[in-house]
Amino acid sequence: MKTGLFDKNGVAINVGDKTRLVLDDGEIRVFDVCLKTVNRTVKSHPDFDDEYAKVAITGIVFCWNGYDLFPCIDKNGISDVSKMEVIKNTSDLGNGGPTDRLAEYEDTGLTPEQIREIDRLYSEKCKELVEINKNYLTGLELANIAVAMNELRRYKDLEEEGKLIELPCAVGDKIWDIDYGIHRCFNVTGFSFGDLNDDDDEIKILDQIVVYYTNSIGSLTGSFAASEIGKSVFLTREKAEAVLKKQN
Repeated sequence: MKTGLFDKNGVAINVGDKTRLVLDDGEIRVFDVCLKTVNRTVKSHPDFDDEYAKVAITGIVFCWNGYDLFPCIDKNGISDVSKMEVIKNTSDLGNGGPTDRLAEYEDTGLTPEQIREIDRLYSEKCKELVEINKNYLTGLELANIAVAMNELRRYKDLEEEGKLIELPCAVGDKIWDIDYGIHRCFNVTGFSFGDLNDDDDEIKILDQIVVYYTNSIGSLTGSFAASEIGKSVFLTREKAEAVLKKQN
């Protein structure tokens, strides 16, 4: 319901609104705008016999702390209403507008200073959390570490069980075999363990990794014990040539 009154910002004041008035001494009062019939004792006109009379006045009143107050004017003739500010307007209630948000703020019972202090503390804590997170791993990083640890644990178990073997090279690697002053390049094709016969073809070399190889066309194949690497077999051409140079 419109009252025909406007606050200091030119906002229409309606019945059901809340208004705020800051007094000269800094006190803040919040009023409920109501339409009421109020009983009052007022001073009679000088021409009347009775000095005071009881009256019932129906109109717009501003309710505060149990008092039903009519707007007053100051010595300059300025009404209290023109100094008020609408802080809850029924015209936009329920529409998610500023009045609804302001009403939510009022329901907290906090002063603007307290709200600003909470905001300041919240900002500080957010900055602290950012700094803390810089020193901690993300969930994905922790998950990757857990996977890697499980892998390492599995390799450790294999090592303790005597099942983990470190190969001197990989399938597909090139090797250089020097024989009678000639160096030849071969491709590694596979490995076995402890089944390479010695020269008399009777005693097998035990506890040895055996490397199998072939030339580029597969016409020449062979094998050697891994212990020969660095002696007669080399993993780089440069090392093979260096040994041949010393031999010559």
